[in-house]
Amino acid sequence: MAAPIYTAQSRMPTTVEEKAPVKVLATLENGREWKSGDEVVINNIKYTVVEGGKSTTTIENVTAADYYYAAYDFGKGNIENTYLNVEVPAIQGPAITMIQPMVASNRNTNLVFKNLLGTLRLAVEGSGTITRVVLSSLDRAIAGQGSANMDFAGAPMLELAGDGSRS
Repeated sequence: MAAPIYTAQSRMPTTVEEKAPVKVLATLENGREWKSGDEVVINNIKYTVVEGGKSTTTIENVTAADYYYAAYDFGKGNIENTYLNVEVPAIQGPAITMIQPMVASNRNTNLVFKNLLGTLRLAVEGSGTITRVVLSSLDRAIAGQGSANMDFAGAPMLELAGDGSRS
């Protein structure tokens, strides 16, 4: 069962003395920019981005912790402990309409979000109409249910279930 994701406003206080809230500096890799109103989950609490238009933004009033793990743009996915679970559809449309999940983790409040999926761009010359492009793998799933540990070092990895689609 998925762990509850609280909003910063609805979080229930704990019986343990809490530290003062902190500011988190959140950066999206590869020039991607935050939009005002974007939602990001940090340590299972949902926060809303106030200032967009840049690849780095400050998220205020984040619950202080010894370690931070976060997820962004994961659509209908869910979070269980430190794992982000998402569905990668076998039939893709334009990248602008798809989820583009990113995760981040750090011991301090500087979070750099890293992509879990790549983008395939095709440059086609000449005339004619392309109606379909099929990608396939001989031994690994390239679509289906997947999970990524947000508590990572180096580069995160989205692992797709073995019964996922291979094309």
